[in-house]
Amino acid sequence: MPGVIDSVFRAAPSQTRVVVVGVCMCGDRVTPFWGITKELSVQFVFGYDLDEFAGSLRAIAEGAVDVDPMVTGEVDLDGVAGAFEDLGQPDRHCKILVTR
Repeated sequence: MPGVIDSVFRAAPSQTRVVVVGVCMCGDRVTPFWGITKELSVQFVFGYDLDEFAGSLRAIAEGAVDVDPMVTGEVDLDGVAGAFEDLGQPDRHCKILVTR
């Protein structure tokens, strides 16, 4: 969403590394003052490699990471199209789990 990166710059402690993973599909603005005065490092990344996916799945399977707070809805296969529409409204959902 527009404004998120700028708000992170404002809230980040000095000398923080900010990694931008999400995609804002429209124009956005940041205030360079916050990055300069706090000496922030900013990195934009596209995605993850297979080792990162494997490590994440292992951590979830072993219970090292609790994903329950992120799952804000569940749908069956027939509900997938509607789930994508719901995810377009970030105030409604974080992650929707597809179940059988």
